[in-house]
Amino acid sequence: MSLFRVTTKRQVLSNGVRVEKGMSVEVVTNSIQTAEAKQKIADAFKQKYGIDINKTGVLSAMSINLDIQKVS
Repeated sequence: MSLFRVTTKRQVLSNGVRVEKGMSVEVVTNSIQTAEAKQKIADAFKQKYGIDINKTGVLSAMSINLDIQKVS
């Protein structure tokens, strides 16, 4: 298992959900590209910021919208 820091690259306003540039969460997963990892990212944003990032489409275009760094 690895720790990843996921940070938004840009502001997104979609379906009534606002995501600001620079919002970040940390998730523990084996691979960041799996459906399970994407759900962990969404859950982390929900827990930390109270937003449903799935409504914005940010996770469907991860390379464009998110900066993902492996921490450990």
